[in-house]
Amino acid sequence: MATWGDIIPPFTSYDGVYFPGLNWSEYGQAVYNNNCVIPQGKIIVNKVLSPASNDNTEFTITGSGTPTVTASPTFLYESGSNIGSISRNKSHTYNVMPGTYDIAETVPAGWKEISNTCSNISITNNETKYCTITNSKGATLTLIKTVINDNGGTKQISDFNLYIGDTKVTSGVANQIDAGTYTVREDNLTGYNASNWGGDCSSDGKITLSPGDNKTCTITNDDIAPTLKLVKSVTNDNGGTLEPKDWTLTATGENGFSDLGNSTTFHTVKAGVSYALSESDVSGYTSKGWQCDGGTFVNNTIKLDLADKVTCTVTND
Repeated sequence: MATWGDIIPPFTSYDGVYFPGLNWSEYGQAVYNNNCVIPQGKIIVNKVLSPASNDNTEFTITGSGTPTVTASPTFLYESGSNIGSISRNKSHTYNVMPGTYDIAETVPAGWKEISNTCSNISITNNETKYCTITNSKGATLTLIKTVINDNGGTKQISDFNLYIGDTKVTSGVANQIDAGTYTVREDNLTGYNASNWGGDCSSDGKITLSPGDNKTCTITNDDIAPTLKLVKSVTNDNGGTLEPKDWTLTATGENGFSDLGNSTTFHTVKAGVSYALSESDVSGYTSKGWQCDGGTFVNNTIKLDLADKVTCTVTND
């Protein structure tokens, strides 16, 4: 509390000498006119948690204001007296000069301020007013994406969009959100199979978060291998008797293969890899060349994208 010496109003002495007074500022006059007691009131700040809980987190609060009396202090008694702390079971009392005040809080990580009635509070001498700051404890949710590229895929984690509800988030980054029920999802990309959601999410991506929860949901995307089948077509219109099984057809490249011409097998190959197509040389027949129903085919070389299913046929006459 401020310490005063004498507060003396101005006066003219018996011999005509004017005395301007001592400590006769506007502030001094306010004290003098209040029976030499500093005018003051109280602001009592309460904390409410929503929903109610037994959490005893303390919130730092800071007051600011403008006193009615020019040059008077605002928050009284001790240094830093505009700083306080509150919790669900502890209020804080500010002793203040008459004036207008605001109380703000520093919101701890994982919390959200819902409402604050401690704004523009007008205090007169000997008046006490109450206000409340209400907070909700949020939750933390992290989405983790894994990408498997073992069939020629090139997409990275950052190529896949992840969402909590309709909010786009980044894989591996913790997200502070309100407690509640959410559905997480992603934008899958062509050529990749998505797993079910895992971790703390149900398989369809639903999750319910309580205040203070810290949970993680996971999903994996695996590139889909393309498949390739080689087929022999034989035209016997000039006395020939050979059948497709009499030829060997070959795709040369990573994970390449050879089949008889009558094979019905689709072989798993790598996306983005060039495969040279060839066949065994059989006398008496002329090749009419290869025809493929998909992929990129140039000069007897085929290249497939993820998830392609392509048949290449060579005809001999």
